[in-house]
Amino acid sequence: MKRSSKFIIIVALAIMVVPLGCKRDFLQQTNTFQGSSSATFNKAGDVIALVNGIYDTYQNSDLLKKCIWYWSNFETHDFFNWGGDVFWNNYQIPATFGGITTFWTQSYIGIARANSAFGVIATAKTNGIINAALADRLTGEAYFLRGMTYYYLAASFGGVPLELSPVTDGLTPRSSRDSVFKQVVIDMQKAEALLLSKKSLAAADLGRATKGAAYGYEGAARMWLKDYTGALAAFNNLELTSNYHLMINFADVNEYDHQNNDESLFEIQFEKKAGDPQDWGGSWQPPGAELGWIDSISWPQELTGQGYDYGNPALWNSYQSGDKRKLLTIVGPGDTLVSPGIVKLVGGLKGYNQVIQGFKAGNAIYTGDDSKILNTVGTLTRT
Repeated sequence: MKRSSKFIIIVALAIMVVPLGCKRDFLQQTNTFQGSSSATFNKAGDVIALVNGIYDTYQNSDLLKKCIWYWSNFETHDFFNWGGDVFWNNYQIPATFGGITTFWTQSYIGIARANSAFGVIATAKTNGIINAALADRLTGEAYFLRGMTYYYLAASFGGVPLELSPVTDGLTPRSSRDSVFKQVVIDMQKAEALLLSKKSLAAADLGRATKGAAYGYEGAARMWLKDYTGALAAFNNLELTSNYHLMINFADVNEYDHQNNDESLFEIQFEKKAGDPQDWGGSWQPPGAELGWIDSISWPQELTGQGYDYGNPALWNSYQSGDKRKLLTIVGPGDTLVSPGIVKLVGGLKGYNQVIQGFKAGNAIYTGDDSKILNTVGTLTRT
């Protein structure tokens, strides 16, 4: 009886398996690990987040500091480097410098994100996920950001590959520098037709690309192309002349409470989370406090211990006696910080905790020539 029961069970299992074995549907496999655009971008917030991701490529400390900032300030010798990148001081930047690689890769990440956004935005508009006004604004932002990125690439490297589609078949050859700047003009003109004026931008969207910013970059690109008539027309456009002006008070140009002011066409936006320290340990820009890195590496050595970047003494000496712009632009030995925000917030250099604690500990670095707590950048006797 036992042997017979086992046989019946085995036969029954075989009968159940045979039909499954005859089906061939299992050979048609579906990839369930990769989401489709229709499944991913089915809410307005998803489409906005996609465009925000293009902005995010600029929220990188190496890109902003060692690529764009170094390039503009060290090569003009407004600043010198006292850290591990002193080769900037004598124009001997090696091709292997990590900042150059970051510049290139981050730029093309942003370009790829912009190229991918156009189709997604158009589909979302067609499907009623976003309205026409939002679709226009987001598309304009994508064109602006792609054009701005190509502007910096062409200004830095000359001709570069022009990637204008989300999918590329093989390697894209290098275009000429003029071709890249012509594409910048095209992208900016498309952005101009779609973006909002600065005055029309909602407070919550402050920092996003505007019509005026697009005209500004169009004009700059035309300058590279030696199209001075076209550049003048872009610079004199009403969007620029009516929305952007020199600040009445020079001190306000770079103050914390005057961000995105009338002298600024476009600014990269950062936000410090409440309670996070403004130092290398901050968690608010992972990985590892991007803003703390950008900020502290250029502060006076008395505050950060870095002294990584410092102003060129020639720039400091170039100001005429009594020029009130000098200390708001560059400070040197024995100078007191005059930033209205810093003075109001902590009373100057002497109000920072590192200076307070260093002076209490008897550290000579934090003691002024008058034997009181240091309130100048260095001292006249100890530069």
